[in-house]
Amino acid sequence: MNIFRKACAALAAACALGIPAMTPQAHAISGGEEASSPYIVQLRINHPGQEKQNKCTGSLLNDSWVVTAAHCAENTNQDGIEVYVSNNKANPGEKVLTDRIELSPSADLALLHLSTPKQVSEYAHLTAGHQFKEGEEGYIYGFGRGFEGKDVTWLRRAHVRVIGEGTDSYWQDTYRLKGLDGTSNHGDSGGPFLIGDELVGINVTGSHTADYYIHENSGSLQLTPHLQWIHQTMGM
Repeated sequence: MNIFRKACAALAAACALGIPAMTPQAHAISGGEEASSPYIVQLRINHPGQEKQNKCTGSLLNDSWVVTAAHCAENTNQDGIEVYVSNNKANPGEKVLTDRIELSPSADLALLHLSTPKQVSEYAHLTAGHQFKEGEEGYIYGFGRGFEGKDVTWLRRAHVRVIGEGTDSYWQDTYRLKGLDGTSNHGDSGGPFLIGDELVGINVTGSHTADYYIHENSGSLQLTPHLQWIHQTMGM
């Protein structure tokens, strides 16, 4: 990774920690509505020397692998991430630790391997090759701070529309999304962007104005260009 990319990656990590930056990272859902999913999981990240946990969102691709944003998984140990397979944030139940963290070399993308497999009724459906199309609508999902900074106790989703293309901290293509009834806020990084029932992106960028403006733009990494890395890393 060159110096410029390292600087961009550091910026992403700073935003995940809640440090103000010019390009804030996505976190949770402000506005929108409550939702349920068997495969969208809560992530709580422990960093060496820090008492406070950071929170992100991920999706189970099978019983052993979770996909999320790389800036969620940086600067922690391989067993430093707690995974909760639950839609209930207030009472998430039993935690599962990770035992392996794989960071994409070219995008804000990470795969987490669970120390204990977790079987659910359905896993995220990675599309075979979704093509960018302006005007398409879908939903972004996540846990965390809601409208006006309020805590939420359950998984939420926001209806969004694709309004263009952007880039992540590695200059990889993202879907630029306009919030129709909600947007991303603190706690939603790594959460899925679904069109129909297909996982086509993961939340990587957002805005600090999301506390008060639910129609804010956000960005989800386009997964199609990274399917080969995902499959190879998972051993598929």
